[in-house]
Amino acid sequence: MASRWHKKNATWAAGSYVTIFNMSAFMQIFWILGITILYFTDIEGFHHLGNTQIISNAHYLGILFSVTLGVFMMLPVGIAYDIFPLIHAIAPFDETIMKVFIWTNSFGQICFMLSLFASSPQMQHDIGLIAITLIAISLTILAPAILRTVKMRTRKSSGPLWHYTAGLTIPVIAMFSLAAWMMQDYTIILHLATVLLVDIFWLLLIINLIIGHFNRRLGWELISEKRQKIMPLIFTTAIIIHLIMSVGEAAQSSWWHYSFRLSFSLLLLVALATVNPVRILRMAWVEKRPNSDLLILSLLWLGIAFIVSLYEILVLKRVTNVSRVILFFGAGVQGTWGYASYLHLDHIGTKIQERAPAKKIRRLLNVSLLLYLAIYLPPIDKLQNEMGPLHFLMYLLSLLAFISSFIWWISNSFFILNDWHRVPIFYKDLVVEYDDLDE
Repeated sequence: MASRWHKKNATWAAGSYVTIFNMSAFMQIFWILGITILYFTDIEGFHHLGNTQIISNAHYLGILFSVTLGVFMMLPVGIAYDIFPLIHAIAPFDETIMKVFIWTNSFGQICFMLSLFASSPQMQHDIGLIAITLIAISLTILAPAILRTVKMRTRKSSGPLWHYTAGLTIPVIAMFSLAAWMMQDYTIILHLATVLLVDIFWLLLIINLIIGHFNRRLGWELISEKRQKIMPLIFTTAIIIHLIMSVGEAAQSSWWHYSFRLSFSLLLLVALATVNPVRILRMAWVEKRPNSDLLILSLLWLGIAFIVSLYEILVLKRVTNVSRVILFFGAGVQGTWGYASYLHLDHIGTKIQERAPAKKIRRLLNVSLLLYLAIYLPPIDKLQNEMGPLHFLMYLLSLLAFISSFIWWISNSFFILNDWHRVPIFYKDLVVEYDDLDE
């Protein structure tokens, strides 16, 4: 097995993403159908959940863990399995580990969905414990491969160490989530779980996806050497401040509350500054350079999340997770879909100029997100109870967006694999460079 980690054997894992992406597509459909059933069987409860009024701790954590560590976590892992061997000229992953990850994570997601339909709180807790244990195992077994990647990376194109922060935190996140489920009766645990998984972990993933696409894949030179030295320090400082404020927020004082909300806004602002949005939008909209439209939307929703976080402080003046919801689904989900689909088209060999934008997926998901803002941003709670038709339309469009994504993947994988290549275009040049270095 060790020989597989050598440079000349590094490309053996390229193309291994297909299995993970296939399972991710099926699990996303399974998840959205389950959520839809829950919506129609408990509409009032879902209205509260949409406005982040916790129905039960197990219910809240079940949905939080299933989406952040299960359903949508599979795509970033599949991307890493595919391109890390090509970027770093190493193959730190093993095929057996990949299979264990897929099945343990998938069964964990299924158990979480079953727990939401449990007939008693104790049954929900027990099934959920099985679910988070399986998901924690699936993520923890990735730790050795992540550490090998960081240790064995050799080329400048590998990027600075801070690009791997999200990966390095995966084992910690997995163990914390398992502990959080067992200590779910404490309100601060739910609060810290949301902060760690959405505010920090998924925000790091979103930054990596945006930089990876526009900076490495498209070569838009977003980050200068000077910025590469300064931004990690600023971002780390913002994370530390946010963590401190999140612990203090449990004191239930108005000062800590506003300080915590401001620290989240600061974190989003620093994230925006890190990815250089002005340059990305100028090159995409003014210079008309080809790119992934879903990743452009991911960037835009990152900015919207920042604006909404300020709105929550200045106008709503109460605790909501609206900015987090749009950060995760607007920036996170669209970012993973955009990166994954672009990578798959690289494997198929589709020319950049010939890649059609994902218009149907883009319209359905983004209109549903705009409806979400229209429903939950008004400062008057009574308005939300009078928007039943909008609630229904929002969930219907979300369901159709996930189905459209599933159809896109099936039609572009199973039916055109004759044009598929194990080593994708663009990354072939990196493989040639590695071969030249080894000779």
